[in-house]
Amino acid sequence: MSGIVSRITNLCRVPVTLGICIRYYMPIPEANPKNIWYEEYTNDPDKMLDMQLTTQKWARDNINYCCDNEVGIPEKLWSVSIDFQNFYEGAWFGAPLHFIKGQVPDVRPIITDENKNILFDRGMPDPLNGPCMGQVKQYYEYWSDKLRNFEFCGKPVKITV
Repeated sequence: MSGIVSRITNLCRVPVTLGICIRYYMPIPEANPKNIWYEEYTNDPDKMLDMQLTTQKWARDNINYCCDNEVGIPEKLWSVSIDFQNFYEGAWFGAPLHFIKGQVPDVRPIITDENKNILFDRGMPDPLNGPCMGQVKQYYEYWSDKLRNFEFCGKPVKITV
């Protein structure tokens, strides 16, 4: 039985779990000892992977005691995901990505009064090779190969989709 399920079976309350965005860990030196920020995180699959695993471990050792999330090393494996936050769609449609230190990346508007039909004129981007999603595919393929025999703190790492 998983850690959270076994811990909540005797509770007489709704379990409290925390889903914390990677952004909140970035300014915490103990959670982000390599001082990785979004531009590096987004543009380097190794830094994205390292940051996710480092912050998951830090949260399990420091935050999860305050809620019903699993603490310590996971029972079976670590889960990671290709994480382009809240700019997937805009970047996929060709909006330029903008990085501001300390903030979640954002896209610049591409639709103006002068080009209201730009998305129709461009047509639908390629779902697997177009802007942004091509990078997601590259990262997924890279991680799939890298994580084949990879362990973190003695446990395998799996990509979740």
